[in-house]
Amino acid sequence: MNTAPHLRLEDRPAFERVLDEALRAVRERPAPDAGPRRPTDEQLRAVATAATAAITACAAVEYERFVRLREELRRPGNAPSAQAGAGPGRWKTGCCW
Repeated sequence: MNTAPHLRLEDRPAFERVLDEALRAVRERPAPDAGPRRPTDEQLRAVATAATAAITACAAVEYERFVRLREELRRPGNAPSAQAGAGPGRWKTGCCW
């Protein structure tokens, strides 16, 4: 990935995974108007990678809120307890973040 000033180093692997999922979805979806000139996976990846800074800039407000919430949950004493339950809308202990 080139540059993404809004994206933290720890989140770049997740960004790459989401990009891969999006590229797979595009590849699996039929494109009747693309004809024989449909871009290759490598071409799509290059375009998306070149646009990483623009993509992350568009989601900067939401991403910063996510980062603040994640940091808050990482502070000692702020993690949800296992006794609180893991119902809908609650963070589960041992979350990937």
